[in-house]
Amino acid sequence: MADKGFILCILFLLLFSTASFAQYEGEASPSVASTAEKGALFRFPKAPFSQPDRVFLNRSNWPGYLNYGKEAYERAVVSARSFELYDRLGYRLLRGYPLLTWYETYSDSLALRESRIFRSNQFWQWFDKFVILHDSYRGWNVGVMIGDNVRTTLTPLTLARARWDGVRIDGESKRYGFTLLSTRGQLRHYSSFQTMRDESPVIQYGGRWFAKLGGFLTAGLTFFNQYQVDMEAPKGSFIHGDLPYPMEAPSRIFVRVEDDSPLDGNPAGVYEIHLDIQVRETDGTWEALTFEPITVNGAGYSPMFRRVEGPGEAVDFEFQLPSGRAIRSARFHAKVAGDYRISVRQVHPYWNTEQFLGEEGTIGPRWEDRYWPSVPMPQAHNLEGRAQYPIDFKAIASKNPTYEIEFDAQDPPQYVIVPVTEHRPFYTVRRATGSPDLSHVRMVAFEYGIPVGQRLLGGDIEIVAEEFMLRGELVYNRQESKFPFANDSLGVRGKRFTLDALAGYVNVIRTFHFGKRLLVLGGEVFRLDPEYSGGYDSERGGVVLFTDRGKSYVGVKGREGRTKVEDRVYHGSTQEFALVSDNDDGDDWPDDWPGDEGKFQPRSPEVYSGAKGHSGVFPGLDEDGDGSPDTDRDRNGVPDWSQPFLLYESDAPDFVYGMDLNNNGVPDHRENDAEADYPYRRDMKGAHFFAKFSRPLPMVDLVSLGYYNLREEVGWGKAKGPYVRLEMSHRPTGWLEVKLKDDVKYVRDTIRDDVYIFEIGSDSTNIGSVLVSPPEDALPMKRSLANRAFLSFYLNPTSALNLRMDAMHFLNRQYETSVLGGERQPEDLFTEVAFVGRTDYSRRWEDFELWSGVKYVLKEGDRRSVSPRISSLRFYAPILRFGYHFTPDVVFQFGMSGFKGFPMRYKDRISPDRSYCQRNTIAMIRAHSEDYYGYNITINIGLQHQFMDFDEGGKERDYDTFGFFVDTFCGL
Repeated sequence: MADKGFILCILFLLLFSTASFAQYEGEASPSVASTAEKGALFRFPKAPFSQPDRVFLNRSNWPGYLNYGKEAYERAVVSARSFELYDRLGYRLLRGYPLLTWYETYSDSLALRESRIFRSNQFWQWFDKFVILHDSYRGWNVGVMIGDNVRTTLTPLTLARARWDGVRIDGESKRYGFTLLSTRGQLRHYSSFQTMRDESPVIQYGGRWFAKLGGFLTAGLTFFNQYQVDMEAPKGSFIHGDLPYPMEAPSRIFVRVEDDSPLDGNPAGVYEIHLDIQVRETDGTWEALTFEPITVNGAGYSPMFRRVEGPGEAVDFEFQLPSGRAIRSARFHAKVAGDYRISVRQVHPYWNTEQFLGEEGTIGPRWEDRYWPSVPMPQAHNLEGRAQYPIDFKAIASKNPTYEIEFDAQDPPQYVIVPVTEHRPFYTVRRATGSPDLSHVRMVAFEYGIPVGQRLLGGDIEIVAEEFMLRGELVYNRQESKFPFANDSLGVRGKRFTLDALAGYVNVIRTFHFGKRLLVLGGEVFRLDPEYSGGYDSERGGVVLFTDRGKSYVGVKGREGRTKVEDRVYHGSTQEFALVSDNDDGDDWPDDWPGDEGKFQPRSPEVYSGAKGHSGVFPGLDEDGDGSPDTDRDRNGVPDWSQPFLLYESDAPDFVYGMDLNNNGVPDHRENDAEADYPYRRDMKGAHFFAKFSRPLPMVDLVSLGYYNLREEVGWGKAKGPYVRLEMSHRPTGWLEVKLKDDVKYVRDTIRDDVYIFEIGSDSTNIGSVLVSPPEDALPMKRSLANRAFLSFYLNPTSALNLRMDAMHFLNRQYETSVLGGERQPEDLFTEVAFVGRTDYSRRWEDFELWSGVKYVLKEGDRRSVSPRISSLRFYAPILRFGYHFTPDVVFQFGMSGFKGFPMRYKDRISPDRSYCQRNTIAMIRAHSEDYYGYNITINIGLQHQFMDFDEGGKERDYDTFGFFVDTFCGL
C-alpha cells in the first residue's frame, strides 16, 4: 500500500504540474509572441525562480530544444553596461545608456539640495559631445539640442557666443519662432556644464520669442538671466542670485581711488571716505555705526586731500569691521574730485575643513583669510607656462607666479596664502563721467556688496520693405549684488541691492528712385552705458562671480626653511561668465581661445589660425576662404610679398585700400580688437547720418556724404566730423578698365581704438587675448584733414597678356589743437604714396606651358616734421615658369625668380642694411595621384639653387646654395 500510495502521489503531482504548465503557457502566449517578435533568444516570458508558486525546487531555466536548421540564428544584444531605462513618470524608454543628466534642486532639507551633472563616456565618444533631435508638426519645425560648443546668438546686445555649452530648444513656424537656452556655467570655470556636483553653481537661462507680421515686420522679445546659487540657503530661487555660501562678514574692506583715464591729463583727487554699517545687537535690534579708515596709503600732498595722477598711482583706504557681528549692509560715502575711479576689495574669514601636511605636521581644520576679488591664477589654465585663456578676473600673464603660505601663531592658528609678486585686484564700483578737472568736487555714495547675478530684458524690431529698412533694439539690464554675510541660525542675510543700465540702437535706411539713379538716406543712433551687461569690469558682457568653496592647497612640503605649495589648486575664483564673445574673424572659436590663435603654439608660430578645425584667420585676410592668411598662403612664416614665386599676387598690408572710419590707421575690414562683439562699444553714444547718390554723373558710380558724432560717457574720448566718398569706373574699350576710389574727411578723434597688427614670422604677436593687450592707438587724427585715394588700371589686350597697376595716395594734414589735460597736437603733414605694377604673359602649346611675369613696387612716406623721409623703398622681381606634361599626372617644371643679370631687387633707402639681391632657380618633376586609397598624393623631386646678396652687413649674411629635395604631400 505504501508503494501504491507513493506511486499515486507521483502521478497526481505529474498531472497537476502538467495542468499548471499548460495553464501558464496559455496565459503567457501573447507575451511569448511579442517577445519572439522582438528577437529574444529565450522563449520563457519569466525566469522560473521569479514565479511566486513554484512546483519544483529545481530553479534551472531550460529554454527547450532549438534547431537552427529550421530557424535563423538571432543575435542577442550583449552589453555589461546597458540596462532598461525609464522616464520619471515610470514609462519604459529603451535599453541603453544614460547620456546626460542635469539636476538642480532647492529644498528645506540641506541634504537634498544639489547641483549635479552627469555625462557618460558614450556622450563624449559616440556623439562628440553633441546630441540633436528634430521634428516637424503642423507647420512647426522644432529642434532640441544638448551639447558643447554650439554657436549661439539671441540678439546683438544680449547673447552672442561662438561656443555654448548646455541645452537649447528652437522652434519656428511661418509667423512665429522661439529659442530657449539653459546651462550651468562655462568651460574652465568653477561652475561648468561638466560631470560634477557643484557647491556654488552659476545658472544661466533665457530665450527669445519673435513674430513676423505682414511680411515686412519682425518683432521680438528677449530675456536672459545669469545668477549664482547658494546650495545651503533655506529658500532657493530660480530668478535671483545669492552668495556662494553662508559667508562671514568681511573683516577688512579696502577702497581704492585712482585716475580713471591716466592718459587724458586730468588727475583724480579724494578728500575723505567713511563707512556706515547696520549691525544686529543681541536683543535683535539694529544699530547704525560709522567707521573711519584705519590706514590711508598712497599718493597725496596733505592729510586732507590726496591727488592721484597717471597710471599705477592710487590711494587705498582700509576699513576694519567688528568681528563676530551680524552685519546686514554697508554703505560708503566718498568726497572725490576730478577724473576718479573707485574700486573695492575685501578680506573675510573662512573656515577651511581640509587638512594637509605642513612643516609642523598636519594642519587643519582652521580659519583662513580669504580675498574677494581673489588673486588671479592664470598658471592654473596654461600651456607650458603661458597664459591660455583669460578666465580669471583681471588675470595677469606672468609665466610662473609663486604662492607661499605664511603661518600666523594665533589661537586658533591661521595661515594666509600670499603671492610673491603682489597683485591684488579691485572691483570697480564708480567712475567719473567724462574727464572733469579737480574743480569738480562731488559726494559719491554706494552700497557695498559682491555681484550675484544679472538679468537682461530687451525688445527688438526689424522692418524690411522695398524702399525702407529699420532695425533697432533696446535692452534693460538689472545687476544684483549682496552684502557678503549670511547666517541662517540668526535669520540674517546680507542686503540685496540692484544697479540698472541700458543699451539700444536704431538703424534706418530710406531709398528714393529717380529713374536709373538712386538716393539713399540713412542714419543710426545708439547708446551703450559703460556698466551695461556685467558692470564696469566685465570684458565679455557677463557678470563677475566669486566662490572660494572647494579645495585649497594639497601636498605642501618645506624647502629652504619656507613652506611652499607643491600642487596648486583653486583657493578662490573670481571669474566672468561671458555672454558676448570676441570673434572678429567670425569662425567657430573666440579670438581669445587657444584653438584660434597660433601664438599659443610655441613650436609653430606660423600656424596663425591655430590647430583646431574651423578656426579662421585675422579679419579681411582670407578673401579666398582657404583658411590661410592671404599674405602667407604656404604658412612658412615668410611674407608672401617677399617670397620667390608667391610674391606676384601678394601685397603688404599697407598697400591695401579700405575705409577707416575710426581713424586708427587700420582699414576697418581688417580690424581685430580685444572687445566683445557688440554692434557698438560699451561706454559709447552717438549718431551717424549719411546720403548716398548712385550714378549721379557719367563714370561716377557712387557719391556718399556723411557726418558722425560719438563720445564716451565715462571715458574722455570724442570723435566727430564730416566725410565724402567717391567711386568712379570707366571702360573705354573691352580690354581697358580704370577705377578710382577716394575718401576725404575732416575729423577730431580722441577715442582710442586699439587693434592687433597681424605679423608674420617667429616674432609675431598674433593673439587676441585680454592677457596680451593690442598696441595702443596713437590717435593720428586728433584734428586732421585726411584723404585716401586708390587708382587702378586693368589692361588685357589679349587673353595671354595682362597688365595691372595700382596706385594709392594717403594724406593726413594734422592741425594744431589742444587735447584734454593740456597735451597739444603740433601742426604737421604726413603723406604716403604706394605703387604696385605687375604684368604677366602665359601660353600653352599642347603639353608645353609657359608663364612669365614682372612685378614692381614703390613706396614713399614723408612727414614734414621728420627729416629725411620716414619710408622709401623699391622692389622689382622677374619670374619665369614653364612645364612639360609627360602624362596628365606627371609634369616636368622649371622656374626662375630673378635672373643672372636681372635679379629680384629690394632697395630700402631709409635702412640700407635691409637691401638685397636674390635669385631662386628650381627644376623638378611633380607626380600626382587623386585616387590613392581615397587620398590625394603629390610627390616633388628636384634641384634648387638659391642666391642672396645683401648690400650691407658683410658676407656672413649672404649665401649661395645648391641642393636636392624630395617633398611629399597628402590630402583629401
